[in-house]
This record gives sequence, C-alpha cells and structure tokens, in this order.
Amino acid sequence: MEDTGISMKKRKPYFILNHIPKCAGSSLRKAIFTDCTTNTENHFYGNVLYISTITHGNINIENHGIECLSKQTRVFVDHSRYGFVEEKFNIKPETAYRCLTIRNPIDRIISHNNFFSQIDVDQLLNDDQSFKKLIAICGNILSFYMREESVIERLNSYDFIFDASHQQQSIDRFNSENPYRFNLENIYTNKTSEDTKKTYPVELINKITQSIPYEIEIYHKIRRIKGYE
Repeated sequence: MEDTGISMKKRKPYFILNHIPKCAGSSLRKAIFTDCTTNTENHFYGNVLYISTITHGNINIENHGIECLSKQTRVFVDHSRYGFVEEKFNIKPETAYRCLTIRNPIDRIISHNNFFSQIDVDQLLNDDQSFKKLIAICGNILSFYMREESVIERLNSYDFIFDASHQQQSIDRFNSENPYRFNLENIYTNKTSEDTKKTYPVELINKITQSIPYEIEIYHKIRRIKGYE
C-alpha cells in the first residue's frame, strides 16, 4: 500500500511519548517496542529507539541517562514532562509526533496507591495526613507534567493522547490515525489484582473527587477537545 500525500505530510522524523505514571505507559512501551522491532511496515523499524525500562533500563532521562542516548535516536518513550525531550535534544516541536498518556484521575490515584503507596483504605478515610500525602504525590499530576502552566493549551498541542481509562478505544484510534504504520496490540502490564475503583468505598471516591476538581475538569475537557466524547 502506497503512502498518501496526507500521510506523508503528517509523518514527522521523531516520535515522542510522555508517559504519566499509572496511565498504561508500561503497556504502551512494550507494544511500541514490539511493533518497532517486528513490524517491517512500521516507519521506525530498524531505527534507534529509547524506550525506558526496555532499551535503557529503568531510567528517566529528565534525571539521568542523557549521555547514553544516540544522536540518531528517533523514538523517545519516557516519564519526561512536557517539552523536556525536545529541549534536551534540540528537537523542534514541529518535527516530532508527540503523544501523551492520561487516565481518569480517580482511577489513576487508586492505581497509584495500589501499586506504590499501599495506604490502607480506612487510613485514607480517617487520617488526613495520609490522605493529603497521597494527593500531594499523585493528585494533580497532569498539571505537574504540563509544568503547571497553560495546561489545556499544552495538552491540546499533542498529536495524539492515549486515555488509559479507555485503552482499547485509544489504541484502535491510534492504529487508524498514526502516519507511521504503527499497529499496536493492547497489552496489559503492571496491573494489580485490586486495580479497580470498585474496591474503594463511595465515601473515599467522593473524598478524592472533592480534593482534585481541576484535575478532573481538565481530564474531561481534553477528552472532549480530542474528540473522545
């Protein structure tokens, strides 16, 4: 199948995915690596890849590991924040197809607690310090990854946004829209047996909801802007 003129115009030389924690980024990392190394139709097949935890170990290039990357790297998948890869590697934003992972904030906070913090539900309900600690760590993380300013504008600047709360829908849409002939499979990794909001009482869900109104607002707003709703 020949590339169309529209597809060629959209095909930028770099691919960047910023992975917000507990937003299915590990699943996407594995899927992207598999496709880039086995799918000969993929535009990045045979190119130099940086996919954290897979190609370079569990490093975050925002903190360390910059020197280990080749100048020929074309695919970057990492926990780095908005614009960091472009700044460090002198990549003009218009030359990179940029993606982001997001997730319903309630699902993400619960998943974070199940996987990392493991604070008891009763403690989250009755101990304000424990609850505030969890929210401080992972409550308003979209704003943090967008560097606290122009959040909606920066979110809207991404070429594609994966929503982990609707993962199959996101992957199907990405496979049909991306100009690089990625054909990702829906792979689940790092999912705990309790990774569901149904295990949390309504009182705690309400408490979380009331503590992060802006985070919830921007999640639903960017879904509407990107045509998910």
